[in-house]
Amino acid sequence: MMVGAPSGLQAVVLLCTLAIFINLALFFFNLFPIPPLDGSRIIRNVLPYSAVQAYDRVPFWVSYMLMLLVGGYVLRLLMTPALALVAFGLFNI
Repeated sequence: MMVGAPSGLQAVVLLCTLAIFINLALFFFNLFPIPPLDGSRIIRNVLPYSAVQAYDRVPFWVSYMLMLLVGGYVLRLLMTPALALVAFGLFNI
């Protein structure tokens, strides 16, 4: 936090930081290549036809289990460098 800044300014900085954090989390989470998310459409267009057929047969409950089991870990893995870059940009101006 900024030292010596008024508390109102600190609240605005905290609110902006949280908004950036939430937007980055939603961005990375939506790009997971799991069928109900947008990342699956990207992967589906890159795969060969035979792989698309197998990819389309994956049941939705498997997709949801993958999101629950590995989603948080992958999200943390992707967000750590992104948040470091945002913090560098916000607090070193």
